[in-house]
Amino acid sequence: MLLAFLNEFDVWHTTVNNLFNNHILNNSDEINLYTHSGIINEVTYLAEKPLDNYMKAFNFGLSESDIIETAEKAIIGLSEMIEQDYLEILVSSKISTLQQIKYARHFGSTDSLIVSFQGGKVPPVFICGGDTKLKKLH
Repeated sequence: MLLAFLNEFDVWHTTVNNLFNNHILNNSDEINLYTHSGIINEVTYLAEKPLDNYMKAFNFGLSESDIIETAEKAIIGLSEMIEQDYLEILVSSKISTLQQIKYARHFGSTDSLIVSFQGGKVPPVFICGGDTKLKKLH
């Protein structure tokens, strides 16, 4: 649901966008939406990889930069929803989850989740889980 709201190319975007805009975000009653870092992990992953794979498989007319821009918009939108307290984080903290989102595009979704559990403290060289390459942050 979050990805459909944040990604204009999702087939459910129009429906979910109407739901959020008409009943959740602009509602005078307090509506609490809860999530946790595992869901954030999935949204940051799904924001780009499946869209990229779909476009390549079906030779759809989006460029690589369009796909990256779409993923970045979704990830920024997710951060804004957390920062503005539309999404409340369960099990983890708001700060930790924002760190997870911050590093998602650099390290990948799962490794950014691991970094967030470290309090956002990333060593100068970080060995990524499913990758034999070393990623340098600094």
